[in-house]
Amino acid sequence: MWPHVGDWHDVIVTARLVVVSGLPASGKSAVGAALAERLGMPIIDKDAILEALFETLGSPDLLERRWLSRASDEVLYALAGASPAAAAGSG
Repeated sequence: MWPHVGDWHDVIVTARLVVVSGLPASGKSAVGAALAERLGMPIIDKDAILEALFETLGSPDLLERRWLSRASDEVLYALAGASPAAAAGSG
């Protein structure tokens, strides 16, 4: 059973990880940043990880781009697992 509207504050405050997921260009980064600020949690942004991997390793073709995207997922999960409280974004 889902909590009542008034009970959501307790659910969110006790959460250790918030994941924001959605379609490309749907506002995930903006929502994640707002949640992180509001909840006083650090943010781990998959787009930032993926961009750093692209800049460092390059991505000459679609297959390697997908490989780097999966690698950025693993980095995201590792960082989130090591953080006592984090707001994570994944597209």
